[in-house]
Amino acid sequence: MKKLAILAFSVLFLTLSFLSLEFALTHENHNHEDIGHKNPCPVCIIIHSVNNLIKQLFSTVKACLPVIASTLGAFFLLRTTTICFEHYTLVAIKVRIDN
Repeated sequence: MKKLAILAFSVLFLTLSFLSLEFALTHENHNHEDIGHKNPCPVCIIIHSVNNLIKQLFSTVKACLPVIASTLGAFFLLRTTTICFEHYTLVAIKVRIDN
């Protein structure tokens, strides 16, 4: 149940991120509503917040990428070394010496 909830949350988060990016790209060159100097354009506010969200997401991914890569590298390195030394147990060495 937890895995399904995490998967649903991840899919929802990615979908909302891509829809926000699509909104920002389609409304980038919009006609500004002249509300006044104190009240900025609502579309511009949304576009700026989406741009900040995307910058934060990519900076998080850039920060986590070395950790994920080193973890996967260590996992595959340990997996490879255990496969290579799998036949050299103490019992296998003793049997080979006795023969």
